[in-house]
Amino acid sequence: MNTTRPGGLLNAIKALNYAKQKGMGAAINDQPLGIGSAMDIHLVAAKYFYFNYATELFGYEMFEDDLIKNPLEYKNGTVKVPEGPGWGVQLDEVALDKYSTSPTISLKQ
Repeated sequence: MNTTRPGGLLNAIKALNYAKQKGMGAAINDQPLGIGSAMDIHLVAAKYFYFNYATELFGYEMFEDDLIKNPLEYKNGTVKVPEGPGWGVQLDEVALDKYSTSPTISLKQ
């Protein structure tokens, strides 16, 4: 389970609630970039007792860049819940430009 496969955070919470009602276990194992990891970490922190298995987030080991300014603090099998606005991470605009494959599209009202 993670926040992307069910179609976002709200659907992930619905899936967790359903699993909990049915007595099923849950785990997060994913390889996201920094912002995805931050979202997964916040979900696990908020719904800690819904998870019966260890969380595995290891995208930071698989990718050249995590696309966030300050890396998440992994240490001794744990990670610190990011603090601050949004998911507690700030996107690295320079890295986004470096790895972009097409021009940025801005939506305006």
